[in-house]
Amino acid sequence: INASWEDDVSDSSEHTYDVAIVGCGPVGATLANYFRMYGHSVAIIERYKDVFPFPRAGGVDDETVRNFQTLGWTAPEKVVHLLS
Repeated sequence: INASWEDDVSDSSEHTYDVAIVGCGPVGATLANYFRMYGHSVAIIERYKDVFPFPRAGGVDDETVRNFQTLGWTAPEKVVHLLS
């Protein structure tokens, strides 16, 4: 995947990524972390420049907690921050 941008980079650069993820909500952010954990370069395409002002995740179940633990997100304050 080739990507180029001008908004946040002073020089017009072109970069190549292994994976592109559209949307950086709970699923997109988790997928990006998994791909990075396994050595892939990741481009995240998100329409909002700032943190989305409303919650996107409806709840946390045991599978979600296992995924957080796999990614090293075991500290409760990190999980609370991700969900707030």
